[in-house]
Amino acid sequence: MNIWKRSIWLENSARTFAKHFYKDEWQAALTQRRDKSWPEVVKEAAAQGKEDGHEGMELFAYSVLEVGKLDRQKNEILERATKEILQRLQDGRFRAFGFDHPRTMDTIPVQIPRDAWCDNTKLDSDKLSYQSMTLVGVRIRMAPESVDTEPKKQLRAQPKKTGRPTIKDDVEAAFRALNALGEINVNLSAKAHFDLVRQQLHNTHPQKYPEDGKPGNEGIRPHFTLLFNELKENSKQ
Repeated sequence: MNIWKRSIWLENSARTFAKHFYKDEWQAALTQRRDKSWPEVVKEAAAQGKEDGHEGMELFAYSVLEVGKLDRQKNEILERATKEILQRLQDGRFRAFGFDHPRTMDTIPVQIPRDAWCDNTKLDSDKLSYQSMTLVGVRIRMAPESVDTEPKKQLRAQPKKTGRPTIKDDVEAAFRALNALGEINVNLSAKAHFDLVRQQLHNTHPQKYPEDGKPGNEGIRPHFTLLFNELKENSKQ
């Protein structure tokens, strides 16, 4: 149930994915959409349509077409995000959870099999039909399974280490936290994320990492870069 609560509603997943993975394009699309309001576009389209000789239904159709251009870029990005999410659900990089219908008070969410997404092409509802079943309250977990198993690992007794303290575990935990938040961009370099790592370390362990600029890049590099390269390689599949 906790994993389901940390997941994204199916109908919101494309927007969430676009916001994090197509960040610049998505922001540009939203900016374009805010440049003009619907009434302004309709008014301008109607005026231009009249100048071009359109009347009646032709003028109405022309205006509707112009209004539709406002959301064209945004809709194209959402379509790409939908396809990418479905691909990641099918290959296991993303997971989905939902409830058997009808849902009762004691029903718990179940993980949806990968092949359930082979025949589904839309993410516009929180319902999913799979074989003879209907699943409701469907959410997508946009994070690797290792993120959800980390709390269990922390419960195990760790043997005391001798010698110079290492920041390996802290950096790896910071990577997982940033990745779960969608802050890891594989289109950038690993080094471009080091300031984010330092901030995450300070937020999580303020006593251990109290200074700005600490730990240094060379301390972060070997532990962060390995995980970053693995994520980058997986994103190409």
